[in-house]
Amino acid sequence: MKRFTLSALSVVLTLGAIAPTAQALPQGDPDFKLQTLRLEELDTRNKSAAKSTFKLQTLRLEELDARNKSAAKSTFKLQTLRLEELDARNKSENSDYPYGQTPAQTSAPTSWTESAPTTSAEQVAPV
Repeated sequence: MKRFTLSALSVVLTLGAIAPTAQALPQGDPDFKLQTLRLEELDTRNKSAAKSTFKLQTLRLEELDARNKSAAKSTFKLQTLRLEELDARNKSENSDYPYGQTPAQTSAPTSWTESAPTTSAEQVAPV
């Protein structure tokens, strides 16, 4: 009981000391709507974030397009150079032979008798 009385007395004294201080605080405007201000601030943040995200995505896509275009051009140039090199090799190889024929074309037999073996099966040693 003694503790209860002391606790109640300390609460009453504390409230008495705080009450004048609480009344001295400026009163809030009843028309002030904190929730509305917070929502408006959140809306403006989201709109600016959406704009910056859109700008960032646009920049990334433009950079990717530029890379792809330059890569396609360099691949095209490389393929063109390879084809030109191959053409140059083929022309230089063909220039050694008459009328631009390849070795396979010049050494081909003109008739079937030229391609026949000089020895027959009977001339080969019997088994």
